[in-house]
Amino acid sequence: MSSVPQVSSVTSQPAACVEVPVTASSSSVSSEPHVSGVTSQPAACVEVSVTSSSLSSIPHVLCVTSQPTACVEVSMPIGIPVARRSGPTEIISSANSEFLVPRLPPTPSNQMRAKKLLAMGAMPLFPPARREWDQDEAVTFLEPKFKWPPRGWKGMSADLRLMLTEFQAMSILQARGCNFKFERVELLNAFNFLVLPGSLSPRAPVDTNVHSCHAIYVRLREIALGKEDMKWLRMIESASMMRDTANNKLIAACKEIPLRLKKK
Repeated sequence: MSSVPQVSSVTSQPAACVEVPVTASSSSVSSEPHVSGVTSQPAACVEVSVTSSSLSSIPHVLCVTSQPTACVEVSMPIGIPVARRSGPTEIISSANSEFLVPRLPPTPSNQMRAKKLLAMGAMPLFPPARREWDQDEAVTFLEPKFKWPPRGWKGMSADLRLMLTEFQAMSILQARGCNFKFERVELLNAFNFLVLPGSLSPRAPVDTNVHSCHAIYVRLREIALGKEDMKWLRMIESASMMRDTANNKLIAACKEIPLRLKKK
């Protein structure tokens, strides 16, 4: 009995489970394990295999702690993939909401939308707006290459100013290899952005298309100056998707020149 190992304390470490098959003998009754102190917590499982010849080697447990019984089973850890979120899911406060939620661009007003349509035009539906030409040779066009307005135009008569615009429009069409199948008013409408201030207004022919083109232009000009007509403006925006784009580069070159919307 002196060789019995004594366990002074059982800590939180998992204990191994050892099964104790006890054989029936008269000496086995006196060799049961002795527990000196047991706390209120569950005891660890200590099971000893005992034979008739080794009854004296049963361990003696002095104290058992509250740690739960550990299972002597080996298991492999299984990793579960967790999807990571790229950003915060809620707004912490209104102060930093502009950094978490992107701001949408402001909706343009009806006046700005009408000015955008007038700046590019939508021939043959309506012509581009005239510009506030003031300085000589303010813009250099590349296709074909020329400078506009010509030098000394302010000293010319109204008729001569209109003639300069017509001559320059025909030169552009000739450089493109286009046939001259335009009426005088139609030619000036297509190049309305080149018409100089103070030019003579040509007499419009009796043509329904020319009159409707001028009427749409006048209505857009009124909206650009403050008149509200949302439904009509949306219809014109939809129709302008089929506009003629032959003069896009010329119109884009004079984008810095302000529109001339008011009659003078």
